[in-house]
Amino acid sequence: MHNNQEIQGLSPKVKEYFALHNAARTWWNTEGNPRYDRQLDIIRSDIDARGKVVLDVGTGRGRFAIQYVRNGAENVIATDISEGMLEVCKENARSAGVESRIRFVHGDIEEQSFEAASIDIVNCMEVYVHLPNPQKVTNQFFHYLSPGGVLVANVDIPLTKRWYFHWVNEPLRSILHQVYHIHVIRYIYFKVLPSVARNIFHRL
Repeated sequence: MHNNQEIQGLSPKVKEYFALHNAARTWWNTEGNPRYDRQLDIIRSDIDARGKVVLDVGTGRGRFAIQYVRNGAENVIATDISEGMLEVCKENARSAGVESRIRFVHGDIEEQSFEAASIDIVNCMEVYVHLPNPQKVTNQFFHYLSPGGVLVANVDIPLTKRWYFHWVNEPLRSILHQVYHIHVIRYIYFKVLPSVARNIFHRL
């Protein structure tokens, strides 16, 4: 319960950030990272997508959407809250020669709607930590899934086992949570601060 309340308190702020046109695309890069390569390995080896309809939530640069097409998916719906990320996804799908097999949908997954039992695989990787209402969205996913359908998802908690996490990270998050409500600071951070500086903060 504590973790769920914490996510609900922070996620609306994170979601607002990811909705910006050029926010995540300036730093979100999975190339050459063993962790992200392993995720694709799981999709390649463990998920049978042949002839299936796939919904890729928070598609980002489109790495999963493209892989599902390569795995034989009949149709992939790639959705993202950021138009900028969808543009990157389209570029990558075009370069991979699979653009015609992917439908690109811009919008917030919490506000989107798909036909019941129309999706065979819902892919929701690296997204749950940014959802204000994870239970609601999960219920929606199972509504979309066809009988025998599969939800492929992860929950990313990267630092919780490190000894310094709680006494360093938690106070900082509390301070940032309060500061973020000041409109001038939000404007400076997202609109004025150079992307290079933002990159450094996010990598930390």
